[in-house]
Amino acid sequence: DAGDQIAEQRGQPQALRDALASLYGVVPAQVLATRGSDEGIDLLLRAFCAPGQGAIVIAPPVFGMYAVCAKLHGARVIEVPARDVDAGWRSELDAMGDAALRDDAALVFACNPGNPTGEAIAIDEIERLARRLHGKALLVVDAAYAEFADADDAASLLAGNDNLVILRTLSKAHALAGARVGSVIADPALIAVLQRCQAPYPLPAPRVALALQA
Repeated sequence: DAGDQIAEQRGQPQALRDALASLYGVVPAQVLATRGSDEGIDLLLRAFCAPGQGAIVIAPPVFGMYAVCAKLHGARVIEVPARDVDAGWRSELDAMGDAALRDDAALVFACNPGNPTGEAIAIDEIERLARRLHGKALLVVDAAYAEFADADDAASLLAGNDNLVILRTLSKAHALAGARVGSVIADPALIAVLQRCQAPYPLPAPRVALALQA
């Protein structure tokens, strides 16, 4: 249809979007193929934080690119450190929500499973935070290591939470780190916004071929 043709023209190979959507149990309109999940993080900052303004919330120790992209963009990084408890690290989601609402943060990043902590966040906690932030901020769930965890898939929450964003990658479980193929999964309207911020040149054909083979 017209939407698929526009996506193809903007560097989103439809065959790849279809394959990624099938892999993650969503529809193609909910998928933006990216140059690794790092590009997805950068696009979210570009789209939802004005240059030199805005803020994000993270729970260190955590993947460093959230802060790197924010600082390059001039956005503030609000840290709500995870607690080191007997059973392992635990993100303080309630405190992260408090910080986001208090400081008008646009993005809250929750790494699930945690990188490098290995923390698993219950899906009901993710949904509760998404609902609390609705209309105020996006909740970004980085699920780069989801294939290695025995946990519910946050994609099941997309239907009722249009401020939920999920990051996925083929770099880990599919051993394609060198190909740099990631995905942003979200409401189609949000995907369209991110696509308008994405560079117009296409994903390289060899990368697409490797992803489709995988």
